[in-house]
Amino acid sequence: MMPLLRPGSLVLVDSEMRKIENDGWTSEHDRPMYLVDVREGYRCGWFYQMPGKLVMQPHPLSRCAPESWELPGQAEVVGKIIGVVTRLNEPWSSPPPESQAERASSKKKVP
Repeated sequence: MMPLLRPGSLVLVDSEMRKIENDGWTSEHDRPMYLVDVREGYRCGWFYQMPGKLVMQPHPLSRCAPESWELPGQAEVVGKIIGVVTRLNEPWSSPPPESQAERASSKKKVP
C-alpha cells in the first residue's frame, strides 16, 4: 500500500469489522483497508469481494499486481485497519542531523 502505508508501519486492526465494503468512499484516503490471512502469509490493503472470491487492489504507485483468492478456502478477512503509526521520514531520505556544537556556534538567524 505504499505510499499510503509505508513498510514497517504499525496497524491497528478491528477484528469485529470483517465485512469488505465494496463502495461508499470518495477518495483513496477514505477507502477502507483490511488485513487478510491468505494462508501463506498476510496481505494489507484495499480489497474487493465478489461471490466466492476476494481481490486485492494495490495502490497504483506501489507497482504491485492485483491478487485474488477463493473464499473461504484460500483467504480469511482478519479485520479492518482502523489506525496506523508510521514514520514520516525514512533515515536514508533525511539529511544528517547537525551536532549540538554546530548549532551552538551557528550565526544563522531564523527568518
